Amino acid sequence: MKSEPILSAQDITELRLQANQLQGEITSSHKLDSREAGWLPTSAMGSGMDYAESRPYQQGDEPRTINWRLSARSTETYVKNYHMEARPSLCIVLDQRSTMMFGTRTRLKFTQALRLAIVLAFAAEQHRLQLTIMLLNNSSEWLEFNSADSFLAGVNSCKLLQIDDRTVDNRGKIALVLENLNEDIDKGSLVYLISDFRDLDKSHQKQLFQLQANNFVQTMHIVDPAELNIENKGGVALQDMLANALLMLEEDKFSEMKPNHALQQYNDNIKQTLLKSAVHYSLVSTTDEALHSKIMFPLGH
Repeated sequence: MKSEPILSAQDITELRLQANQLQGEITSSHKLDSREAGWLPTSAMGSGMDYAESRPYQQGDEPRTINWRLSARSTETYVKNYHMEARPSLCIVLDQRSTMMFGTRTRLKFTQALRLAIVLAFAAEQHRLQLTIMLLNNSSEWLEFNSADSFLAGVNSCKLLQIDDRTVDNRGKIALVLENLNEDIDKGSLVYLISDFRDLDKSHQKQLFQLQANNFVQTMHIVDPAELNIENKGGVALQDMLANALLMLEEDKFSEMKPNHALQQYNDNIKQTLLKSAVHYSLVSTTDEALHSKIMFPLGH
């Protein structure tokens, strides 16, 4: 029996339309390291439109680069140097660990995270950005796709659906991901972290601050409505979720709180930890439909 896809053709069409609603030209507040031909200035010198400096003429320099005004005021001939241009990369970290397989309304948290990733993948294609996706799981492996369509082709693959962290302690996993991002991606990239951030704590702020110092970084905090308001529904799943929230707070005083107050404090702690790291933050519920309104693109230097 053929399994049903996570997202229908209609879902994908709607997500593509949402990508079209992301307005504005992408620019960067950071010089890029990449030397691929493109349209944003890099730290490397070469052909481009962004003037960097003038230097003395050397044999082989093209006459069209001569700085005639400066040369007229000097005994030497000078040529203009420009910043080489490049396209930035769009990097998505997609959390597919077991806590993301929770949902009480509309869809699972992982499904909502996947929908956000697809909107971003379409946007990357429209703006001719290199797309890279990291699956936050036991192996935390990089997957590179040339287009949104190639990403969609892998959406229902085993790599996206196979969840196997039953015997693995994931509490320190996000630290390894942040370390990889800081070491491996080109500066000036657009980085989107999509997760419920269950293992986030203050020890990660230094890595996040380093990441945003060199890149545009947006964190998308995925929550189920029950994680905002338990509504006294009870049930094993909700009780387990609340117990996990109390455990992650790791402070005895929270064990005496009313459930909704504890959940509110738990989610606020995540938000404040991210905001204090100077990254952009969005709270995304599993019931949200207008995902384009949750996505930020850098719109100027």
